[in-house]
Amino acid sequence: MANHLYLIKLLVKSLRIIQEKTENVNEYLYSFNGTEQNIKKNDRILLWENYWLEYINAFDNLIKILPDSVVTAYIGRHAVEIGIKYLLLKRIDQIKNEHNLGILSNLLFDEYNIQEDYMEYINEFCEFFCKYIEGGNSEYFRYPDYKKNTFFAGNNLDIKIEFKNI
Repeated sequence: MANHLYLIKLLVKSLRIIQEKTENVNEYLYSFNGTEQNIKKNDRILLWENYWLEYINAFDNLIKILPDSVVTAYIGRHAVEIGIKYLLLKRIDQIKNEHNLGILSNLLFDEYNIQEDYMEYINEFCEFFCKYIEGGNSEYFRYPDYKKNTFFAGNNLDIKIEFKNI
């Protein structure tokens, strides 16, 4: 029972922090849905670039303070996905509705005609990461339950080793 109480207090604390960090939007609550349409191409590219840089920054900081965390692993993985999608957006002016890093990296290599030997490990890493670590579950590290009654088994991974060279 004490553990449940601790978790509830932690949730309340998280909600208070979010409330403190969020500007007062009550006056816009019914007129603004948090999205925008007809954004200019350059603004969209800058938005994706900013997201990518934010995720990289978050990962760089998390790896220092939470090197073994599934959250750190997820943020690192998502930084890679956002980065690939950002580069593809710059090149082909669209975002592929795909989360498999292997597929995305292959598309990136094709679109940019990447043939340098030193870049080969990036494509290989993305393909192997999706196949052997995520097991085809792009939501890996994000949720503990997956389709077809499968569950997170990453507690058996040494996350520090997997991400230290990214």
